[in-house]
Amino acid sequence: MGFSRFDYLVWGVLALLVGLVTAFILTGNRANQSSSLHPAILFIRPDNEGPDQLFIADPAGNIPTRQLTQVTTDILDFSPAPDGTQIAYTALVSQTAAADIWLMNDNGRGQRKLLACPDAACTRPVWHPDGRRLIYERRSIPTPGAPPGNPRLWWLDVTTGETVPVFQDSQLLGLFAAISPDGRWLSFVSPLDQGIQLYNLESGASTLIPNRMGTAAAWSPDSSKVALADILMSGQDWSVTLATVDVNSGSAITLSQTMGDGMGVDDSNPVWAPDGTRLAFGRKEARTAMGRQLWLMDADGTAATPLTGETEIHHGNHSWSPDGRNLLYQRYNLKELYSRPAVWIIDTTTGQSREIAYPASQPAWLP
Repeated sequence: MGFSRFDYLVWGVLALLVGLVTAFILTGNRANQSSSLHPAILFIRPDNEGPDQLFIADPAGNIPTRQLTQVTTDILDFSPAPDGTQIAYTALVSQTAAADIWLMNDNGRGQRKLLACPDAACTRPVWHPDGRRLIYERRSIPTPGAPPGNPRLWWLDVTTGETVPVFQDSQLLGLFAAISPDGRWLSFVSPLDQGIQLYNLESGASTLIPNRMGTAAAWSPDSSKVALADILMSGQDWSVTLATVDVNSGSAITLSQTMGDGMGVDDSNPVWAPDGTRLAFGRKEARTAMGRQLWLMDADGTAATPLTGETEIHHGNHSWSPDGRNLLYQRYNLKELYSRPAVWIIDTTTGQSREIAYPASQPAWLP
């Protein structure tokens, strides 16, 4: 039996309709999986009337700020995936000090509890560059109502929800974890060792960098160095200085220099530019109540220049935009009664700054 031209026409129309429906479904699925706003700014908005929530904002200000979460307890912290398609966040368990880890798409959809921690505070998730797992701090709560205990580092598979300790030694404490961009190294603060451990995830080899400061190390984009802050004593005086340490040779280079008037410096939170040529950091005069300012310097410690100069304003929690031009940061007025934090952005080329959100805290880029 032959087919008429009409039959072929009907089949052609049906095939076209199937194609259009398939394309529509795929487009809808992509819309559910990803947001068109990249890069974007994430932050937590403190709320006196209800739980702290996670928001997303447009750096250019062309799209209204939008609330991503609707939790019934406070969100404590969050971490966007390396490709920006997912966001892990932690939220308190109602009426307790415990905290669960949640996961959602970058547009706020698909929210699900990734890890329930009824008897522990599970916080500070940090993504591995492979985007399939993360490391978090787990603080056990021995009895209901007791405060969380010492921090230990655990792995969490974001697909299966499986979680295991990073180290076999259950007595090993760790906090402020950071994973190198190549995924081979883990750095963390080791309170018992009074230093920063550099742990090779492939070989298991570990190197201790003695450190009194106890703050996170920052990995260079090529994963060859870490930048860190440490306390330097000189008689009764002290400074907090920055240095870089080569992870292979262990050689260190001091970056901080004394201020022009001879005063010691109090430097903190070094953050590498995406191209690895510069560092942004916070600086104030040691032993003063002035607000910390934003500074830039070359990766070898030279050409240190201030970006801000408002001594009554404390600047912190800064991070580079993916293109290496802007710095996102948290701003807090020390002189204002009942002051609340705000999120600002500054162009490192022009020095122009503007407010993104108020009140707001813990700003981070969604790549």
